[in-house]
Amino acid sequence: MVSGLGRGGIIQALASTLRCDVSRRFLYPESTQPGVGGLGGDVNLRGLPAQALSARNRPVPEATFVSAESLFRSDRFDLMRETFATSDGQVVRPVIHHPGAVALVAQPDPASLVLVRQYRYPIRRWTLEIPAGTRVFVDPANGNLYPAGTSPLIDSSIDSLQDRTSLLAVKQPLGIGASPILAPQFDINGQLRTDDPAVETPAGLGENVFKDRGAQDRADFVGPSLVLINPVDNDFEGLDGNPTEGVIELTGGTLRYFDIHIVDG
Repeated sequence: MVSGLGRGGIIQALASTLRCDVSRRFLYPESTQPGVGGLGGDVNLRGLPAQALSARNRPVPEATFVSAESLFRSDRFDLMRETFATSDGQVVRPVIHHPGAVALVAQPDPASLVLVRQYRYPIRRWTLEIPAGTRVFVDPANGNLYPAGTSPLIDSSIDSLQDRTSLLAVKQPLGIGASPILAPQFDINGQLRTDDPAVETPAGLGENVFKDRGAQDRADFVGPSLVLINPVDNDFEGLDGNPTEGVIELTGGTLRYFDIHIVDG
């Protein structure tokens, strides 16, 4: 936690980490001091040539997306080579697609800022950052609490939790055995909890490390299917007059009922 900072001091501390100077208009929105447009105000970049600054005012040609080629895919981001058509001709650019993340500026009081210390492999050093995380659910705003593809919930549950020592001290003299808490094998939809092959298994604990945390498990990769039990498609008795798979044509007899097996998962 960084303490002893006012609002301006906190923003200036963050700006120093980003190697930029924050102008008066950023700190005080009522000011109209000109500068280079930034996040929420004016940011003057250090060491940037004057011609680079003036280039920001040049008109940008309209671009129309043409195609995309996948270069690399992971559970955290995708790297694509994308082609755009502009008035100056075709432009090819590498583009990173990220599922989204949330960052939080936490201030327990006006003079303090909560930061997290984290090791960043690309720069080979520890950093102080504002807390952030990736998307957890697919669409929580609309009630879809299915784990997102990069959710930290996936394959990270504790399969079983042992009885507390204090409870055992009371139960065992009474002849009552331990009763550990077991995570259910099926989720709230009746889906068997299983591995998500697209995600590297994190530190799940217990006999089954492939259970997701939460009520729903990201495990339904096939979807529902139907199997017709009666009448039988292409049966040996020859009752089905159409050899096409999935199509049954009965030309005689009486069918008293349909028997359909619904499979989900």
